[in-house]
Amino acid sequence: MEKQFYIYLHCKPDGSPFYVGKGCDKRSHATVCGRNAHHNRVVKKYGRANIGIFVFHCESEQHALDDEVSTIKQLRSEGYVLANCSDGGEGTVGYNHTEAARMKMSAAKKGKESPLRGKKSSTETRAKQSAARKGNVKLAEHCRKLSAANAVRQISDETRAKLRVAHTGRTASAETRAKISASKIGRQRPDLALRNIGNTYGRRRSIVMVSA
Repeated sequence: MEKQFYIYLHCKPDGSPFYVGKGCDKRSHATVCGRNAHHNRVVKKYGRANIGIFVFHCESEQHALDDEVSTIKQLRSEGYVLANCSDGGEGTVGYNHTEAARMKMSAAKKGKESPLRGKKSSTETRAKQSAARKGNVKLAEHCRKLSAANAVRQISDETRAKLRVAHTGRTASAETRAKISASKIGRQRPDLALRNIGNTYGRRRSIVMVSA
């Protein structure tokens, strides 16, 4: 199955976007790994659980790259300070380096020793790491707090209107809709999520999907 590409926004608790990205799979939810110093400072200031994630699905990778460029340009023109280091549109998924490039990178790393090499964690440290990994499941109280935090997240009406205009008239192809449908088949939601969905009946839905 081909990858489903999208663009996404990372927003502060007040709904103001501070990063625009393009990705697939779970890239939108990676709020720490592979991020630059500016992005990391914002996440550290507000906390990972308080960062809003807005996802816009695209028909292809090129479509996502183009949307990333236009969205960055639009938000910067509105005065938003973004953590993006460029104007977007770079990179492709699945790129393979040539054999010559791989040899150069391998040669450059030879002789360099990792500062952690040979170091062993103490018994106490290993015990703490083991305990932290066990039962790594969100408790009901933690989920409730996340749900409450999500309830107040919103993009300004002006930005929402502009994003709506930018996406008006776009229709996913039958192939894209089939892929999205197939990716959701067999997924089971936890009881807490089902209860939360039930509590949203009657609410006016926004143009984007929000998750934490």
